[in-house]
Amino acid sequence: NYESLVGLGDYYKRQTFDEMGDHREGNQIMEDKAEQMYRKAIEIEPQKPLGYMKLGIHLRNNTKYEESEWALKKMIDLNPQDTEAYLQLGWTYIYWNKYNQAEKVLKDMLSVHPDNKLAYNQLEVLYRQMGDENRANEVSGKVLGLNSALVSNYRKLKQIVLAHGIKLVAVQYPTRNVETLKNLVGANDVILVDNEKIFVDAIKKGKYEDYFIDRFGGDFGHGTPKGNYLLASNIANILLKEIFNQK
Repeated sequence: NYESLVGLGDYYKRQTFDEMGDHREGNQIMEDKAEQMYRKAIEIEPQKPLGYMKLGIHLRNNTKYEESEWALKKMIDLNPQDTEAYLQLGWTYIYWNKYNQAEKVLKDMLSVHPDNKLAYNQLEVLYRQMGDENRANEVSGKVLGLNSALVSNYRKLKQIVLAHGIKLVAVQYPTRNVETLKNLVGANDVILVDNEKIFVDAIKKGKYEDYFIDRFGGDFGHGTPKGNYLLASNIANILLKEIFNQK
């Protein structure tokens, strides 16, 4: 039935990685099987939106952007109130380098859901990729405004840690701009770990899948062993430099 086919698609997706999070040899066979299951689910229940979302994300991750766009637009047609569909379509446009379409989708969504933090986060990523730091910082400020309790809690935590004479280290997500983290915790008395350039450069030299097993954050995901090693090495090098004055 429909749910079983979607579940099988998810199962085959999981089989493309081994226990350590690395891609298995011959994983394209499993990728193809996952796609087949999602398509079969849509075929038997064409009015249910979940299959379209699963297929759209799968197709995007395999750089089939045009088909991904079709699937995610179909999901929006079936369930226009589902914010996840707009977010996923926005990511497809970002990876496809169709920045104007991505911006339009996200702004259309925010016109209906003006407090959606994920849409603002995605807009910030979009503007930084476009090289528009002014608009990226403006959007980042809106996110912090929507997360006033979070900001307050982080800064209270900072005060507690510093009051005990402990060095506070704040680590930004891979590929994300460190300015957002700086706005959250402040720049004084904090060691900030910037993981944007090191991951962006590594992905340019290799491929995204070398460092992440998924795209749960949109522009980053859970790390492969190689990605985790790069992250840990960068943190260690910054700590050696900032705390132990080693280069």
